[in-house]
Amino acid sequence: MHWNGEYTKVYGGDPNNCPGTKTAEEIAEIFIRAKITPYSIILVWHTSAMDLELLRELLDTAGHPNILPGKTNCITLIQQFRLGLPLNFSAALDVIFPVLFAGDALDGTNHRAIQDVKMTRKMVQLLFELQKPPSARVKKLQVTA
Repeated sequence: MHWNGEYTKVYGGDPNNCPGTKTAEEIAEIFIRAKITPYSIILVWHTSAMDLELLRELLDTAGHPNILPGKTNCITLIQQFRLGLPLNFSAALDVIFPVLFAGDALDGTNHRAIQDVKMTRKMVQLLFELQKPPSARVKKLQVTA
């Protein structure tokens, strides 16, 4: 099979030969150790909860039902940021993050789980800061590990 487009961006080639991929068992173990429950709130940098649904299906078919929360506990963040963007401006993380956080070490590292989580966290922190009056905002956002 020829891999291109999104597969290449995400996996760097054939996903079957991608180092660091996890089995459903390993993913379930990680979520259980992280204390993710059906009551957890999941923040995603997407316009839908499709990735969460696919992950739930993977875990369910591997015998790990009821680990992930339902769609109502999945908050899609792109819509929150689109409210303040010009109509033709992309809210894709690899486009908007370098604009809002120019020179940040995370710039250009998207499509890697840890980096995507850190960028999304920083975007959420920014969203919270922008809800405050200008005089109450922090000068520079810091993401801690």
